[in-house]
Amino acid sequence: MYEWSELDQKLSHQGKTLLTHINEVKALGKDLLDFYGLNKEYHEILDYLAEYHDYGKRSNKWSINNDKNPPHSPLSVRYCIDNKCYFKEDTKLTNILWYLIFKHHGSLGDVIRDYNGVKPFIERRIIEKRIKELDFDHRVNLIDTFGLFKVADALSASNLQRFKMELPEVNEGIVKRIIGSVDARWNEQLRLSSLPSFGMLKAYTGWGKTSASLIFFMNKNASKIFYLFPTISAINQFYEKLNKEVGEKARKYFYFYDAYIEEPSSGASEDLDLVGNTLLTEYFLCPYIITTIDQFLLSFLQNGKYYRKRVMFRNAGIVLDEIHLLNPLMLTILVYFLKKYRQVYNLKFLAMSATFSSALKGYLSKELRLGDDCWLNFDEGFRRKRRIMFEYKNDDIEKHLDYVNSLSSKKVLIIANTVEKAVAVARKLDEMKKPYVLLHGRFMYRDRVYKEKKIEELKRNPHVLIATQVCEVSLDVSYDFMMTELSPVPSLIQRFGRVNRYGGRINETNVLIFRPDIKNEKYYPYSQDELKAFNEIEKFQGSALENEKQLIDQYDRIYTYDLLQKGIDRVYKEISFGSFEEILEFFFSLSYSEEELMRIMSYRESFTTLIIPHHECIDPGEKEKIAILRKALGKNMKTLDYGERNMLFREIKSLAVSVPIWWLKGLSVEEKIVCPVINFRDKVYNSTYGFVGRGS
Repeated sequence: MYEWSELDQKLSHQGKTLLTHINEVKALGKDLLDFYGLNKEYHEILDYLAEYHDYGKRSNKWSINNDKNPPHSPLSVRYCIDNKCYFKEDTKLTNILWYLIFKHHGSLGDVIRDYNGVKPFIERRIIEKRIKELDFDHRVNLIDTFGLFKVADALSASNLQRFKMELPEVNEGIVKRIIGSVDARWNEQLRLSSLPSFGMLKAYTGWGKTSASLIFFMNKNASKIFYLFPTISAINQFYEKLNKEVGEKARKYFYFYDAYIEEPSSGASEDLDLVGNTLLTEYFLCPYIITTIDQFLLSFLQNGKYYRKRVMFRNAGIVLDEIHLLNPLMLTILVYFLKKYRQVYNLKFLAMSATFSSALKGYLSKELRLGDDCWLNFDEGFRRKRRIMFEYKNDDIEKHLDYVNSLSSKKVLIIANTVEKAVAVARKLDEMKKPYVLLHGRFMYRDRVYKEKKIEELKRNPHVLIATQVCEVSLDVSYDFMMTELSPVPSLIQRFGRVNRYGGRINETNVLIFRPDIKNEKYYPYSQDELKAFNEIEKFQGSALENEKQLIDQYDRIYTYDLLQKGIDRVYKEISFGSFEEILEFFFSLSYSEEELMRIMSYRESFTTLIIPHHECIDPGEKEKIAILRKALGKNMKTLDYGERNMLFREIKSLAVSVPIWWLKGLSVEEKIVCPVINFRDKVYNSTYGFVGRGS
């Protein structure tokens, strides 16, 4: 038998009774539901979840003062079962709500263990049957209500009970201040406001796409605005601009801070929700969110605790910068979810690129039913420029690094297509005793910030930068000479834009292109078809290139709709979206035990996650990092006050590294401090090379 304390007698959090917490969650939840326009039915569902989610804390076995408590979520469900706490006498929906109460601290996966005898009431086969009886819109609204309940729960737990959602401010004044100076482009930029709810923009490098994109949302009543960028550096740069104008209403977010491996408790864990300012960022609660495209895709792929984030896209505006960089899988998933949720979420969407091909425009227009009024093209600026002259060498870039010695008075950029190749080039320069800066996506946050500051300090002085694709859209440095592995034509054009950025016509070769080093096609970022397209622009080597518009136009001719469709058809052969729908039912969280879903996560390293390297896979010479990690692992988060927890989180975040999600397959979490702590036996981290294979 269970003994239950009164709601106003039991503390659910420090200094807060369970009754107070429940009432705060209800009040916060009501505001959130009103903000997103969900009707009375969903208010009643949220009230039910708020009322019973923490009833397990009423048990005499649970106390806030205990060092270790039994999981309270199963106890909450047990209370509801024993006391016949049905939702409006609707036993079918009640089973779903009991399942959500059981899972309210975890992802929506299988119920593995039978805590307190509740499993027969909430196991997956029962929930699946109930879910299938709901139509798509009801399913989405139900899980979004659960997501808003969880947000309200976390806000109350973090003593942010006065929090109110705010709408983004969109007007010409803000945009003019972001741009800095209004010139002849302004009348062109203002035309963004005339686009309908879905729009496409092609504009030459330097037109001001990113800064002006806010104009698109004038008179569109977006609940919040998401900027989706391809790199962290691009996020940081735009954040600095936007933050100056709107302050803390703009937040940047890099990664999905869920554990991607099921914990032993499989949903019954009582992890601490993030606190304070961190929570506002992690849950996408601010009016302007600057993040990466995979955050949108992972939220809709139902990854981890997706329900806290996907709901934030309701009635939202989305700017996707550099859409041409999406590989066929990411483009396919993007379009799939835009089509699926466009109506129920009332989405507003702007896709932008300097190399927006006719094929890509045609594909989006067909799939999303976009008319001619959805398209703006300002690419004539390329006709006035020839900032580069290139030469192709059918050889490995590593064999030609002697060029660097002859360019000691210049700023030299070396671009590799993979982290492994960039590290190999760096090691070669080490042998040559040539100083350099190495920048790629697998550095700890603190090391990445240091490297970006170093590049900024050197931007007017001769130096060598070795980079991967991270430099294509984020470097505000004009290099004198570039050596690069061959990449798809749009990517090459972006790379060309890092050279002689502010110059006019060049009359000597300043770009060398080398044969790519492909060791594993499965994980290589580009397909053979994408790379072969270069054959059609080889004829523009040297002085044969009259202006950069020739490259844009030639690319348009060779990258046909049929070629794009061929890549997308290949994705559909490899990955079944029918299986995705059948397995997850637009309800359950993505599970990496499902091979069908793991293929999505593994495709060309499209998706990454943030992890903390275990100290055993950090180079022993990195003593400060190891000390910070060991100190953090020795802390009990529950015993820390608000300020101490925020300070600890900042220290932990500085050690975080982005890795491909497929790296985690078959591994277990050693520890968990906000992010999973992983020990990679075959990899090692150091501040010079980043996360690399041992012995490489």
